[in-house]
Amino acid sequence: MYEQYLNSLGYKVARPGHWPYIVKDFQRHAGLDDDSIIGPKTRAAIAKYNHRNFCPEIYEPIKPYIVYSDDQIESLCTRGLEGLGLSFNRWSRINDFDVIHNIAHAILESGYGESEIAQEKNNIYGWRAYDHDPMNSANSFDNKAECIKAWSDWFNKQYLLPTGDWYAGGASEFCVNQFYASSAIAGINKTFVAKRLRRQLLAPEEMTEAEYETLGRTYHLTKDFVLGEFYSTQVVNGVQISRAVKPPFIYFEEILKTAINAQIIRDRLNDVYGENPAIGIRNSAGEIILIVGSGWRSNAFQYWLWTNLKSTTNDSQHELGKAVDLNIVPGLTMEQFVNLVEVSDTDFTWIKKYAWGLHFDTRTI
Repeated sequence: MYEQYLNSLGYKVARPGHWPYIVKDFQRHAGLDDDSIIGPKTRAAIAKYNHRNFCPEIYEPIKPYIVYSDDQIESLCTRGLEGLGLSFNRWSRINDFDVIHNIAHAILESGYGESEIAQEKNNIYGWRAYDHDPMNSANSFDNKAECIKAWSDWFNKQYLLPTGDWYAGGASEFCVNQFYASSAIAGINKTFVAKRLRRQLLAPEEMTEAEYETLGRTYHLTKDFVLGEFYSTQVVNGVQISRAVKPPFIYFEEILKTAINAQIIRDRLNDVYGENPAIGIRNSAGEIILIVGSGWRSNAFQYWLWTNLKSTTNDSQHELGKAVDLNIVPGLTMEQFVNLVEVSDTDFTWIKKYAWGLHFDTRTI
């Protein structure tokens, strides 16, 4: 019943076994719980979205190349892609297709260049990593820059030019995904990644309410903090359900500012203590992470905290998206953590110490 509809959005509805993944992906981008069940909320989202307002960019051409500076592109290259901005920009320009989509492909296929194949074979695109034996079948390169050069040339000739063996009638992500991947959701997810990168580069604060409603938990507010970390806890029958409630759109701008300030602290933390293995919890790239104890809070959750003597106020900056609680970094004393924050160039105007860590907000003093 819904196959034609989801195909019109940009999904590749072909195999019956893919159906639950397609529905879950649609729900995730529509801001719903991704349970693969088409219930009342999902049907309402289906009635609301169409190919013009869900992800219309999937039908837009990837060609020609759009001009960005090497510094701009490098700013998007984090984690395992760090230092590759010049290569992405150069080979996208030479092959005349959008560098944003080039980076998005690498992010989607290799998890920011940190997949096993990317680390073992310098293959950041999962190129020729076939489902039956991905590690052994994947192409290998001397370095990641060589991978970008080779893949960009091949991708352009095979998928974006009418003379290509896998050209599907156009140079859009929708057309590319007809033959590129077995995944039913790869094309639309690559497009959503590209949208996020472009917004991050050009106008991160210019978000419409309709666009915001399509964002899921994994939407990157900054290079390291995602929207889901700022969801509010919900209390049901006395039981706390962590990060269950998405912030309303009216708080997005303040939440984004808060996340940017938290990112400044995280970057400073790694600059100062990154080489000390005794400090912090590390991600797969070896970087120290900061754990968000609490971001935005709903009025209901803040009231519950107050009435249960877990907060001293019923009027919190958390409710406005202007506050974040960051857990103490293992290996640091509270004094060291505070000193680190004080030399970080943030907009936070209020810091309060607790046994678990620090509270930050931007209240007017």
